[in-house]
Amino acid sequence: MDIKLSLISLYRHIIILISMVVMAISIVADSPMWAFYSVMLIWLNNIIFAFQKSHGRTALLVFQLAFFNFLLGGTFINFIDTGTPLYNFDNSILLHSYLALYISQLFLYISYNFFERRTLTKKIANPEGERKSNIISYIRFASLIIMGITFIPYLLEIYDKIHYVSNNSYADIYLRSSSSLPYPIQKAAQCFAPSFFVYLGTMPSKRKAMLPISMYIFAGALSVLVGARADFARSIMVVFFYFLARDRWANKRGERWFGKKEKLALIALVPILLLFLYNVGNERWDNSEESSSGLNSINSFFVEQGVSVSVIHYAKQYEDVIPNNMYVLGPVINLFIENPVIKDAFGTETYRNQTIEGALYGNRFGDTISYIVMPGRYQLGYGMGSSYIAEVYQSSGYLGLVLINILYGVVFLLIDRFFGRNTWVTAISLLMLYRLIYAPRAATLDFLSNTFNITYIAIFLGIFIIAKMLSESTNKDHRLMIDTSQNQKTL
Repeated sequence: MDIKLSLISLYRHIIILISMVVMAISIVADSPMWAFYSVMLIWLNNIIFAFQKSHGRTALLVFQLAFFNFLLGGTFINFIDTGTPLYNFDNSILLHSYLALYISQLFLYISYNFFERRTLTKKIANPEGERKSNIISYIRFASLIIMGITFIPYLLEIYDKIHYVSNNSYADIYLRSSSSLPYPIQKAAQCFAPSFFVYLGTMPSKRKAMLPISMYIFAGALSVLVGARADFARSIMVVFFYFLARDRWANKRGERWFGKKEKLALIALVPILLLFLYNVGNERWDNSEESSSGLNSINSFFVEQGVSVSVIHYAKQYEDVIPNNMYVLGPVINLFIENPVIKDAFGTETYRNQTIEGALYGNRFGDTISYIVMPGRYQLGYGMGSSYIAEVYQSSGYLGLVLINILYGVVFLLIDRFFGRNTWVTAISLLMLYRLIYAPRAATLDFLSNTFNITYIAIFLGIFIIAKMLSESTNKDHRLMIDTSQNQKTL
């Protein structure tokens, strides 16, 4: 092993040890501030671990950045500025929350590191073989065509939401029962993102990929006008992941995806992007007079995003009041019971968004905690979101946090290890990562229910069938030309 890497690993192990000592002392001394600093130390270890092999641990790196944004950044800045936590709760609640964050980060690292060591020696098929396969070019063509056709419906869907929000309010979008667009346009719009990820899964050249990526980013930027900042941020982070992951393979062929120009652009654009998203947030809640610029706005952005950590605080405070529903399995359960066929056949009961019944009897933790904390505002369309840490602890305690973060570590490792090995695996990995990035403020298994649903499976199958038909048609024409040529030679 390289001496430099060995020294970095040594420093990381020292950081882990210090973090454990600090956490233990903070619990004994009843000090939330030091408990949070121990969380920051273990997060720092994970970041260094991801950067040690940035081209090979890219999914883990992206998740760590999202974890900081949604759960750590606001509290960290508040502790630095004022020496106090972002939200005022009893020390016991704060210590619980920071311990839950610590356990999540620690076992995410242990899981990824452990299974990475176990799989490093196992040979995985070279992606170049599939890339050169004849069918891949047809999958690329079919997915690009579907993406192009559905781009307009996708933009129309975003415009429909923008129009609705401009005539009402951002919160009202969550009370809206249905879109005003015709059903075929709604379904066509759903095809855009998965076809885009299938296209990326075919590993096109950088030159060919730039237009589809630009279309995807442009659509994400438009969604900010609805107030959906997180959707745009996730789109940026998935593209960032793709560039880093592609650079791993590109280096072997001399094609750089993340070179000096991309790094300089990233450094220049990140502050601008954070500033933009912060000011959009003010506009969203009609606080335009607070819109500002500079370092204060960037700090305020992280403080504002830190609302997700309050979900963990409130979940502990109201743990005896929260119904004992199946929150962790909720996304998977809802995927089945909300299916129109199953609903008609078995008469399964479902609940509309932002309703009291849904908050009390449904499986969406975000609805439940929002109703308990702010019942009046909840019914007006406001909400706090969720957090996989809060709902896992509510369902199965600290042991559940250990197990789910081990699962997450394995999933991130699989995404990193199998990226580019197969078109469909890569496309599914990108879809899953898009959802996993949001896990710190969303449901635990949301990444499964929103990837392996009927719509996306049908889109994948449709692209494959179209590609197969094109391939067979081309091969048939090619064989016909050969036969004709041979017959002419015979004559």
